[in-house]
Amino acid sequence: MSNFVVGLTNDNPAITAPVYKEYHDVQYNGILSASATASVSFEQSADRFRYVIIQRQFVRTEIKPICLAEVRVFLRGTQTRSLMKLFRTSSANIVQDCQKFFRLLPISNMIDIRTARFLEDFIINENYVCNLFAHNAQRSLDKIFSMYSDDIVSTCNLRSVISDMFFG
Repeated sequence: MSNFVVGLTNDNPAITAPVYKEYHDVQYNGILSASATASVSFEQSADRFRYVIIQRQFVRTEIKPICLAEVRVFLRGTQTRSLMKLFRTSSANIVQDCQKFFRLLPISNMIDIRTARFLEDFIINENYVCNLFAHNAQRSLDKIFSMYSDDIVSTCNLRSVISDMFFG
């Protein structure tokens, strides 16, 4: 799959079909194979957007549907804005210093740590239904670990690696 656009908009796509590239966008100009991962990020903007749009430009000779799974949207600015209110400042640098002082990890990292902890508990559970899905849970857990380092073998290691990366 290639030549798709990820955009941000405030127009509800269920009501108004988005027009190709008529929104705040970033074009992904790579080729993705099956089960590949693409990461697109937007520069910080003063505007707030409610919807993420993923569109593919269709060519008449090529009619291939776009299949998306596990689309993750991380809102980094949300945590920063909340901490700005909490610490009564408008400086992102002060917020970052406070995060390090109070050891507050970014939300996306906290989600990964909690997901890993859940999957570890799920894998060792002796429930019959849990045992049926233990292989899938192990694959998901390995995927989370490999996003940070190849040496991670437990959630405790994951937390240490993330803390070292963020708090350095």
